[in-house]
Amino acid sequence: MGMVKKVLSGLILLLTFFWSSSAAQDAIFEASARILETISVTKNADLVFGTIVPDTSQDGFVTVQTNGRRQCDAHLTCLDSYSRADFTVSGKQNAKYWVTLPEAGVLSSGEETMEIDNFTSNLLFGWGTLYGGTDDFKVGARIKVKANQQPGDYIGTFAVTVEYE
Repeated sequence: MGMVKKVLSGLILLLTFFWSSSAAQDAIFEASARILETISVTKNADLVFGTIVPDTSQDGFVTVQTNGRRQCDAHLTCLDSYSRADFTVSGKQNAKYWVTLPEAGVLSSGEETMEIDNFTSNLLFGWGTLYGGTDDFKVGARIKVKANQQPGDYIGTFAVTVEYE
């Protein structure tokens, strides 16, 4: 019986040695990364609604569209020149990018304000492609002109974000 125990103990020790040494294996793997050119956006033109004469009794809206047109409610008077905002995006050739625009904001003249909203771009669903490494896009928006809006030069700043897909 003692001999059987010794043989079994030796066999178990031998199996444990083979089992543990054959269970350990090395695996080789690779790691990689690709660095893209930094994407950038440059403003070529600001969004300008022009000069507006408010109505004395009702609020109205003025919209500058991405196609370059301006819509002015009939009871408002819109004068002089206006322009849509214009931007150039630069980055990796043929890469896709998307644009994030503000939802709303405020134009101010001293203590007086006007709401700005409905920011839109001419990009389909906000996506563009950097064919040749650059692309242009346009931005329009709408302002609300209150009845008897106080005279002044109303200004606001807004962020446009571009990112690779």
